[in-house]
Amino acid sequence: MHKMTFLAVSFSIFLLLATLGALFVTPATASPEIRRVPTPYPTIQAAINAANPGDIIEVASNTYYEHVVVNKSLKLIGESSSTTIIDGNGTGIVVRCSAPDVEIRGFTVQNGGVSPNSGGIMLLGSNSSIIVGNKIMNNSYAGIVIRDSSNNVIHNNLIANNSWGVWITSPSSLLNTFYHNNFINNLDHVNSFGTATKWDNGAEGNYWSDYVGVDANGDGIGDTGYPDPIFPMDKYPLMEPWSPYRVFLPYNVNTFSNSTLASFNFSQSLKQISFNATSGASGFCNVTIPKTLLNISIPEVRWKVIIDGRLLSTEERTVTENETHTSIYFTYTHGTHRVQITTRMSSTISIAFSSASITVGSNITISGSITAENLTGRPNVTVTIHYRLSGGVDWDTLATRKTDPNSNYNYLWTPDAAGTYEVMASWDGDDATFGNQSNVLTLAVKWTSTLLMALSSDSITLGDNVTISGNVTANDPTNPLRPNVNVMIQCKVSGAETWTWLANVTTDSDGIYSYVWTPDAAGTYEVMASWDGDDATFGNQSHMLTLTVQEAPAGIPLTVVVAAVVAIVIIAAAIVVYFVRFRKPGRK
Repeated sequence: MHKMTFLAVSFSIFLLLATLGALFVTPATASPEIRRVPTPYPTIQAAINAANPGDIIEVASNTYYEHVVVNKSLKLIGESSSTTIIDGNGTGIVVRCSAPDVEIRGFTVQNGGVSPNSGGIMLLGSNSSIIVGNKIMNNSYAGIVIRDSSNNVIHNNLIANNSWGVWITSPSSLLNTFYHNNFINNLDHVNSFGTATKWDNGAEGNYWSDYVGVDANGDGIGDTGYPDPIFPMDKYPLMEPWSPYRVFLPYNVNTFSNSTLASFNFSQSLKQISFNATSGASGFCNVTIPKTLLNISIPEVRWKVIIDGRLLSTEERTVTENETHTSIYFTYTHGTHRVQITTRMSSTISIAFSSASITVGSNITISGSITAENLTGRPNVTVTIHYRLSGGVDWDTLATRKTDPNSNYNYLWTPDAAGTYEVMASWDGDDATFGNQSNVLTLAVKWTSTLLMALSSDSITLGDNVTISGNVTANDPTNPLRPNVNVMIQCKVSGAETWTWLANVTTDSDGIYSYVWTPDAAGTYEVMASWDGDDATFGNQSHMLTLTVQEAPAGIPLTVVVAAVVAIVIIAAAIVVYFVRFRKPGRK
């Protein structure tokens, strides 16, 4: 009986643990399955029908005469937008998407029907889907129809030769975004009843074949919106058809980028190509350059990428080379940037002063040298020396000098006014080398000063005081007085090494100072005054003066005074006793 009870309890516990384990086991998530057309699936629709949400359908190059219905969240990927064709044969909707989170990429979608419910691609109740990298063309009614669908992104498509390029049929279609699309030769590019549709990514819009605006700044973006400059739909229309791949002829420079590239320029003398890159998000660019273009064969470390004047470090760009081409990859932030790619060497230019401070009327030698990246010098090039008052914004040209055969330069400067100056040197570079500028040095140019000091007496008795006074003047003919400056007075016992602070005093409106000192010990003292100077004047110190403090004259010792008082008291007492004892009343 007990054995049967034990078995029953054990079996119950086993079932309970098994049930709990089943509850807490996370089911495995199936990986997306790739389904291929035409093998094993003969048609695109057959692959969609067999697919699970999240699957990927890869379609090989061919022409497929179908009307495709995408009713599951999946990716529909064509092998090439030029050779993978879905043809509606002139009827209906070629591709109808009624599921969320669908991606359609890499197809030519053509020959949709002519009726209002026809078109190339229709988003019907589809949200957060992506249509990218397709050619949607030659549809009798509309290239893309959007109905009751929101938050979809349509970019990098050719939308051409349709009656309507895009037809957004309902106000309930919200926040759909179009950018990097090429709208070419549609009877009407857009018919939109949608709400808050965006026609750009914040910096780049779409290409419109009937846009007539200009691009004055050469960033590849039209200066006025499309179609109405005052109330534009697309605020950043592209000046040229969009493609991530560009070939700049006749130089055969190839680029691959997510940005709008414009204003391409090549300079053989500067060994440089340059262009503008505009991106609505973080941008990237890969540039492939024929080595024959720059007529060079150098290590990859010598390639320079400069964005908005800043040289990228070797960690910020990747250089790949083969026998014939060099590819350079780099990234940049949102916005428009000027990109320069070059093989010119960097350089350094040094600067030094013969002194960091001088007096007005004195001179200073400014010197330095130029060294290229390969440690060679740059003789006979022009160096410009600039200066400004400290804290200023604009630089003035002080002088230009040629470097000598050793790539050194120098200039003798005599400033004609007091002040604190900032000085730097620069050079513009040459065909093989970038110019540069030196660091900034600071030069103090000041007037000399005189600090006079006098004592009211050079000898006093301990307990008396002495007046220390004088004045501060500058060798400035227009403003010699130095009012309201601090003067420090110090003293030391004659022969001592350490000075002792006495006082800080301030000059009056005439530059005069005064201090009354009462020494607390006898001795011979040396006294000196000094001041630190100001922005226009060097400090100075006075001559050292000597003060003798004598002991007070010696007085009568206290013991003598006490003895005298005692003697007087005794004599007085003796007289009193005499008169009391020896003189009787009536005696004369």
